[in-house]
Amino acid sequence: MEVVCNDGLKYDKAKEVKEFDDTKAGVKGLVDSGVTKIPRFFIHPLENLPKSSDIDDICLQVPLIDLEGFEDFRPNGDCQ
Repeated sequence: MEVVCNDGLKYDKAKEVKEFDDTKAGVKGLVDSGVTKIPRFFIHPLENLPKSSDIDDICLQVPLIDLEGFEDFRPNGDCQ
């Protein structure tokens, strides 16, 4: 896949991603090596990022755990 950067230069994104994958270092490897510039294939144009309206449609649910009566299961009903 050929991509045009903000600076107008073309590069082979698939090739760069494969070369990165082949190192088996991952993002941690980049950090450990002291990288000072994020590889181009990690940077996405703003128009490709989700819009806030897309995020608002996501419904997250946090399970509620009822701990009522939990103290009845402790030996001697002691808190220690």
